[in-house]
Parts: sequence; structure tokens; C-alpha cells
Amino acid sequence: YYKNRAGISKKRCLEIIRKKTGALIRASVEAGALCAGVKGKKLRMLSAFGENMGMAFQIKDDLLDILGKFCKIGKSTNNDIREGKATLPLVLALENATSDRGTAIKKAFGNKMTISNIKRVVEFIKQNKGIESAEKTAALYIQKAKSALSQAGLKGSAEKDLLLKMADYMMGRDH
Repeated sequence: YYKNRAGISKKRCLEIIRKKTGALIRASVEAGALCAGVKGKKLRMLSAFGENMGMAFQIKDDLLDILGKFCKIGKSTNNDIREGKATLPLVLALENATSDRGTAIKKAFGNKMTISNIKRVVEFIKQNKGIESAEKTAALYIQKAKSALSQAGLKGSAEKDLLLKMADYMMGRDH
């Protein structure tokens, strides 16, 4: 539906991420918690942890698609741009850019994504703080995940420590 349309809002982009990767990771965490007999507030907080982790994971994945190296991530880069998918770094760069520059990129994004157009879009994202803005957004979701985890009542447990390490790893990963 949003293919080759760079002009989606930040809110809509985050909604797509929430319904995709946020829901996947939330369901995974919930399944584990339910199997362990977790209920009530603890389950709700672990669910929130999973959703926020999923949000951060997807944003980081979108960043790696732009910044990653084939040898590290195991796939070619700029696939989202090549396929005409407007990910959060592009959406945020468009928010940060002047309307003239944004209009030109939206037009280029809607056309066949040649190597030249892909390079233009990547440079636009970098020049208009799409990378930094997306990294900050991912970091906010990690903070929300950690906050939910701290409210889950897993005081001093090995499970909590492992989930906290996973949250920290999420932001520093390069693949």
C-alpha cells in the first residue's frame, strides 16, 4: 500500500512497525511468559517490553539496511529503498528537510529506483538527520522496554538480567 510513496507520516510509519515487528516480538515474549505461568500486571509489562523491543529492532534493522555492510549483515544494503519502502529514517529525514528538497526526493522515490536515485535518497537521509533521528527513536523504545521490564516485578532474577542485556545488545548490533 505504501510502496513507492515516501510521504507517509511518522505516526503511520510507527503504526506499521508496531503491527509488524512490534506485534511479533510482543507475541514471542507473551508466549514464553504464559508458558511460565505469568499473569496480570507482570504479563502486561512483559508484553510492553516485547512490543517496545520489536519497535527498536525494526528501526535498527531499517538503519542497518542503509548503513550496514554486506559482510556484516549478510544481505545487500538499500533493499528497502530499492523496493520503494519508506522506512523511518526516510520519513524522519523528510520531516527535517525543507519542503523543496523533500518534494524532490518524494518524486525520485516514486520513480524507478535506479542506482542514481538510490544514492540520492541515501544521501538525503544522511544530510537531513534521518539516521540520527531514527537512532534516537530506537533508543526511546529501548528505554520504554527497560521501564516496562523494571515494572514487571522480576527483581534480581537471571531472566531480567538476560532481557536487559538483550535490550542493550539491540542498540549496539551491527548485523
